[in-house]
Amino acid sequence: MKLVAMQLLGLWLCFLISSVNVSGKPNTVVTFFQCSPDTYPDGDPYGVAVNQALYNVANKAEIGSVYSTVITSNNGIPVIASGGCNDNANLTETECRTCLDAATEDMFSRCYKHMGSAVKLVDCLMDYAPV
Repeated sequence: MKLVAMQLLGLWLCFLISSVNVSGKPNTVVTFFQCSPDTYPDGDPYGVAVNQALYNVANKAEIGSVYSTVITSNNGIPVIASGGCNDNANLTETECRTCLDAATEDMFSRCYKHMGSAVKLVDCLMDYAPV
């Protein structure tokens, strides 16, 4: 699990270095995604914690900064989620949230029930993993 956290940190660094200047609506083209190999079963409290953590990030992240939150599930497994928008994209806060919502939807469509996931869109990045 620490390997996943280190990979996600590396992804954040690549995101910050490779940010491009875009204006207008968020560019939600997926440029990278990763799913952890481990999964959780239907009804597992970890899934509820993932949803809450991603919701918190999408609603509190600001342009040009990374917002992270940790939520502990009812079965005691903490989830860390992080997200942010490219500060060179000239996005409004609403457009940033739109991008993060798109990132969350993409993670769930590609990595449903995986213990960790990361997705980089052109204008934003979202990830989660067990701590």
